[in-house]
Amino acid sequence: MSYGQFQFRRDLAASWTANNPLLLSGEMGIETDTHLFKIGDGVTSWTALTYGGLVGPAGTTSGGNSAVQAVANSNQSLSGLPNIDGVALGNNARVLLVAQSTTSQNGIWTTAASGSGAWVRPSDFATTSNQVGNAVDVESGNTYIASRWVMTGNTAVTVDVSPQTWIELMEGNMPAFTMQGNNTSASGPVQNLTVSQVQLLIGTTSTGKMLAASKGYNLN
Repeated sequence: MSYGQFQFRRDLAASWTANNPLLLSGEMGIETDTHLFKIGDGVTSWTALTYGGLVGPAGTTSGGNSAVQAVANSNQSLSGLPNIDGVALGNNARVLLVAQSTTSQNGIWTTAASGSGAWVRPSDFATTSNQVGNAVDVESGNTYIASRWVMTGNTAVTVDVSPQTWIELMEGNMPAFTMQGNNTSASGPVQNLTVSQVQLLIGTTSTGKMLAASKGYNLN
């Protein structure tokens, strides 16, 4: 099975400000250098829009936590510089743990600043902090590169006290097509796709490419 990978409108923060486009209702624009995003309402220009975010009943998360280098799906000793998912970790490496025997130890860690000592919690996932709705992207690894993981539940957990469960929201290693959207300096008409057309895009190479071209997109 082929996977379809969609990309939203994106540009540098300075370019968004300089071009100041009008996002359509529900259209997302991403600043590639800050990782912040805005969602349009069809009447407000970019500079007047507020930045978007996901809001939970007991906390907030905007663009998610900073990325980790690797995900460990087996119990870790919380020290040293192990090889996780094919990644040889160095000092100050961010790691996501999802399968600790003690589930309150799951979540984001940083390897020792020097040597091979004990791991510590990073500032965005500090011990005893309350967390909810967290999401993190994975930068490398044989299995989980380019995947996204989220912490389940809609009530806050206390780091290193409450149990944590993380699930893979977006599967990594997607080898398939990229649907290129407009950047901020090119405001073409919106092209809506039906469910059957989307199925063609992600399921058939030749038909998908022809359909994408007819809609103003390019499948690489």
